[in-house]
Amino acid sequence: ADVGAAVRVLDVGCGTGHLAATIAARSPHARIDAVDLADAYLAHAQSQYPEPRIHFGHGDACALPFADAGFD
Repeated sequence: ADVGAAVRVLDVGCGTGHLAATIAARSPHARIDAVDLADAYLAHAQSQYPEPRIHFGHGDACALPFADAGFD
């Protein structure tokens, strides 16, 4: 989960949030947007990883709510 000097990271299909949390732990300057379709996974991720640099939200990989080229 080394994202180098990335400042903005997108985790699509984040599930329970473990990858997003690992990225946050290894990259102190990164902001992570993590999306998943499953509300149960998102609720678990939010409860387990209250890191303010991670934003967990509902999202579909085929229709992401982000502008093109917005991530490193």
